[in-house]
Amino acid sequence: MEGIGLRVQVRAVPSRGRVRVHESALGMLEIEQGDSIDLYGDPDAKPIRVSVYADAMVEKGVVRMDAGDMEKLGLREGSVVTATKTPTFTEKIKSATSRTTQSIEEGVGSVSKKITGKQGETEEPEKPEMQKKSV
Repeated sequence: MEGIGLRVQVRAVPSRGRVRVHESALGMLEIEQGDSIDLYGDPDAKPIRVSVYADAMVEKGVVRMDAGDMEKLGLREGSVVTATKTPTFTEKIKSATSRTTQSIEEGVGSVSKKITGKQGETEEPEKPEMQKKSV
């Protein structure tokens, strides 16, 4: 997961689902005003999705967010949260397509090796010897 770390501060004006960051954070995340970002309190935990707005009054490296949103992530003021750009629908499709293509290529390669390995065996299989039985 790529993203940037931001120190959390409580917003003076509560507004769930909206955060304020310094203008430089928009460029670092490659997003525009009003775009969505995902905030992770813990890399293994479920993130929350919020709209992000630039504010020159916010310090660099800080995110101001609603106390309720902080609670959802299990954060306190001063905690560090990881912010990542929310992938667009097109990016999600490209990623899924890429994973599927890779999986198919691996499967075809595996089958190809099995077939090639069997073609190399041109000898007839051994026949079991017949045993004489006394009657």
